[in-house]
Amino acid sequence: MAAFRVVSPLVSYLESNGDIKPFAGVEGERTKLVTLNFPSGAQNGDPFYFASDSQLDYANATITAIELIDITTLSVSNTNNGYKDNITTAAAAYGYFVFSDNKRQEIALIPLYNLVRRLNSGKTTFTHIKSQIWGNCYVAVTDINQFSTSTTAFTFRVSYVPNN
Repeated sequence: MAAFRVVSPLVSYLESNGDIKPFAGVEGERTKLVTLNFPSGAQNGDPFYFASDSQLDYANATITAIELIDITTLSVSNTNNGYKDNITTAAAAYGYFVFSDNKRQEIALIPLYNLVRRLNSGKTTFTHIKSQIWGNCYVAVTDINQFSTSTTAFTFRVSYVPNN
């Protein structure tokens, strides 16, 4: 018996446009943990920008999923300022994540609480962001008093597909 593969026109179309690949995990081919510390003197609504990361910029990656790691999932993360606690889900209700492009225009705004995989029955938040500049993406909070800014950090698991 000859083996054959039936591919729907939709799958063929998505593969030819680079939107999907015949291999990879559900979230993406690669995953990266990214931490973000609170800047000193942060106020409500201030953007806390991520450090530049060309690996996560649109020229090199399509971001396919993002997850906020809360303190229950992983209690402590190693940041560039030492080990810090991850935020609580109660605090996550007071923040949001913003994807931005090279002109700092918002691509997507997602409440942090919705990014906690554990609270979504184990389901990650899937995206298809392909015009982002990682250094222009940020987190902002609506009530800074809900956070222990000196001892906590935001930790994200970013899944992506490298652009060839």
